[in-house]
Amino acid sequence: MKVNVINVNKFIKENNLKEVKNPIYFNIGQVPTEDGLFSYDIFGTVGSEERKHNFAYINLNSYFLNPLVYKTLLKVDRKIENIVSGSKFYIINEKGELQEDNEKGETGLDFLYKNFKKIKFKTTESIRRDDNLKFLNQMDIDELFMDKIIVIPAFLRDFNNKTTSTREVDEINDKYVKIIRIASNLSKDNTISLDFYNNNMKYILQMEIIKIYDYLIGKVQKKDGLFHQALLGKSVDYAVRSVISTQTVRSKKWNDLSVKFGYSGIPLSQICVLFLPFMVKEISDFLDLYKDQICHVKDKKGNDIYIDNLKEQFTNDKIKKLIKNYFKSVEGRFDELYLYDKDGNKYPIELFKDKLGRNFTLIDLLYITATEVVKGKYVYITRYPIVCNVSL
Repeated sequence: MKVNVINVNKFIKENNLKEVKNPIYFNIGQVPTEDGLFSYDIFGTVGSEERKHNFAYINLNSYFLNPLVYKTLLKVDRKIENIVSGSKFYIINEKGELQEDNEKGETGLDFLYKNFKKIKFKTTESIRRDDNLKFLNQMDIDELFMDKIIVIPAFLRDFNNKTTSTREVDEINDKYVKIIRIASNLSKDNTISLDFYNNNMKYILQMEIIKIYDYLIGKVQKKDGLFHQALLGKSVDYAVRSVISTQTVRSKKWNDLSVKFGYSGIPLSQICVLFLPFMVKEISDFLDLYKDQICHVKDKKGNDIYIDNLKEQFTNDKIKKLIKNYFKSVEGRFDELYLYDKDGNKYPIELFKDKLGRNFTLIDLLYITATEVVKGKYVYITRYPIVCNVSL
């Protein structure tokens, strides 16, 4: 999956986003403030489509590292944390390396913003480190740093409208409030940008930006996240989930493989699930088509007998049970199929015995009927995050 870092200012401009300025949620009477986090003017009224889709932004009044960039930089060079926190002073030497210098050195986010492109991070034989450096080097300064933060639509973090005395709000709103309060005390034109207090406040604000990033990431990843709960975890009719595995290769040439490049091999058991109603109907029709060959059997004395209750022995429920048994038992897949006369005597089905050299089995029945069922059908295969259509 390819991850691109958003250019915040470009996103704001293209979508004509409005600014959230007020850290106070509600006016007197529990009405949302006009420029606050629940503003009807910015996000739309409760229940409207605008409230579900309208983003906004908070002006940070200084430059801060994009959260993903910050986390990546820490993997590349731990000195970055010392600079962001303002705990140590550095100069950039002739090689472009960060070198600690308490006398001539500088520190803080302003120093990092002004000199970031001058810094040369060492490359090693580590593939992961090289990937991180490639990720950082491909971005512009406006993507590495941000002076505004996007506020997600109010619908995703809205207040509880059922209570009248107090309003319950999502915890992310408190994080936004903290950012608004701290940012209002900062200025890009601050002449004492190296002052300990100012650097400390910017470090706190940077950490709050990270917390919002972690909070939102936590909402979409892992088992309890949005992707798993809303997409991967969704129950869909006639759908199956399988582990990706390679086929057993017995060929010396690629064009002799049973499953060609660009195609997916789907197990017979999954075909039965995906097309279950069609399979039941096809099996019923197949048995009816070969009814004469199936129902004419010989008893132990060699006499010809005709079993006339084939439909009763292979009802839709019994066909489904046969398919279910195929799932449960690998060994049972090659079991012979039988018919029973009125006295309870069983007779193996000898359909296609001349060609097969044996009696008819469960896997024979399912394979023949599945081949017919899938003709002209399409399945939708999702290999997260890549999606493709595959013709059967």
